[in-house]
Amino acid sequence: RLEMAQLANERSRRIKAENKAKEEAELARVDAVWKEMLDEQERKREEGLRKTMARQLAFQDAYGKSAGAEMAERARRDELNMLEWQKKYAQQQEDRERRDKQKLDDMQRDIQKSLSSQMQIAEER
Repeated sequence: RLEMAQLANERSRRIKAENKAKEEAELARVDAVWKEMLDEQERKREEGLRKTMARQLAFQDAYGKSAGAEMAERARRDELNMLEWQKKYAQQQEDRERRDKQKLDDMQRDIQKSLSSQMQIAEER
């Protein structure tokens, strides 16, 4: 009888350890997916800003070579508009990233709750 109880306790500990390892592996996988998503968004944002800056420099060169106050004024307005657009774009990206992070955090919390409830059910058995 004592031997059966010890075997049952050992089995229970092994199941708990396996469940914990599975939970940790799932959390690590979700963290890796999240990191990759953020890295990809950052790469796209940086590439977009690089392209925007290159276009802006090309516009500035074109306007700078042109004669006349009207062209210089247009270049100044375009530069201001572009800078404003870049600020808005950066803010939109931050907002998107914040929303995505919140979604992932919610998903991780749900996974943890689910795994915890599964572990409780397994312990009760």
